[in-house]
Amino acid sequence: MADGKVFKYWETKEYRREYNKKYREQNKETLAAKKKIYQKQYRKDNHEELLKKNKEYYQKNKERCLKNSKERSIKHRIEAFKKISIFRKRKTICCWRCGENRFNLLTLAHLNDDGAYERMEKTTDKIIIDILNGDRKLDDLEIECFSCNWCKGRFKLYPDELPKENTGIIC
Repeated sequence: MADGKVFKYWETKEYRREYNKKYREQNKETLAAKKKIYQKQYRKDNHEELLKKNKEYYQKNKERCLKNSKERSIKHRIEAFKKISIFRKRKTICCWRCGENRFNLLTLAHLNDDGAYERMEKTTDKIIIDILNGDRKLDDLEIECFSCNWCKGRFKLYPDELPKENTGIIC
């Protein structure tokens, strides 16, 4: 009895806290599904307002947003390249043709030469996200350095297959 009121055991703060904690642990998946549905509906109902807030935030924090976006993009790229390397049963992320392993010189190669067509429909970042989510098959993708990828696209040959005829040009 506190201040003349009678409390039942389920009305105490500690009991409610423990009960709610157990409930959340036991119903984690259900609560996550409900939350996802709620958030989707909220974003749909408040789309314009959220766009306005996001735009304002971006304008106030442009440098930070760009920095975070670049870091996230690099992180996703590394993870996608790891996934492709594992699929190709390689231990390192490198060009499959020449062995170049400097990350900033590596690119995503389409083995059936349809990369331009895929990029007309999706951005490279979207393709990488699809790879990470498992929405994009890996069987026609490979990791190549820019030199190998460019030569393959331009001459239909890799650099080591090109004829040696135009070497030693004097300016």
